[in-house]
Amino acid sequence: MAGDHKSLLALILLCCAICSTPLAAGDADRWLFRVYLDDREIGYHEFSVVERDGRRDVVTTARFDVRILFFNAYSYDHKNRESWSGDCLQELEAVTDDNGTEYRLSGEARADGFLLQVNRDAERIGSGCVRTFAYWNPAILDARHLLNSQTGELTPVSIHANGPETVEIGPHRVAAERYTIETDDGPIRLWYAPGGRHWLALEAETAGGRTLRYVPLVLPWNAVGDKRLALDNADHVAESVILPR
Repeated sequence: MAGDHKSLLALILLCCAICSTPLAAGDADRWLFRVYLDDREIGYHEFSVVERDGRRDVVTTARFDVRILFFNAYSYDHKNRESWSGDCLQELEAVTDDNGTEYRLSGEARADGFLLQVNRDAERIGSGCVRTFAYWNPAILDARHLLNSQTGELTPVSIHANGPETVEIGPHRVAAERYTIETDDGPIRLWYAPGGRHWLALEAETAGGRTLRYVPLVLPWNAVGDKRLALDNADHVAESVILPR
């Protein structure tokens, strides 16, 4: 159980590198997911992306509680703000309560590199374009390193295209393309809508064979090319598992 818990924690740290809270209706692209460990609901993942004058502002929140019998075995609370210029991170502020351990992270892009502070310890993490695990931005699919916005680690990744599939979103079956992000902590599977590659779903396996799943409740209407579908998801609690077909 201890090894399984450690693997789950590692996946949560990566999967929560970009999760968020909604801005004013109509101003933002909004994603809202229920998060499951196997068939047990453990929390939510929500974020909004607002684009203004060539910049994108992201507001983030995530909350997980893993219970074993009647005990809360693990809790996680993450809040994050990011600012992007094009496909490159410009500013970052994040606060995380990881089962009672607090992390504070801030960073900004400068002429001599991206300056990052984790719990007041400062370092520069490169002079090029820095990106977090920003699943909403398909530009990350070309990355070789991604920044974990809780720990401040610049994580090496290998990303592969797996071809066309469909996913279930509530009562709908939607065309998708699957990609896999390979990390030292295991693979993260992502589904995107064809063409514009709007993010639809996420799934990852733990070392103990358990599955972390994101079940969408709200997606930006342009993610599926159908505004009615996004509105349906806002009212319909999607209990179905996201599975390749």
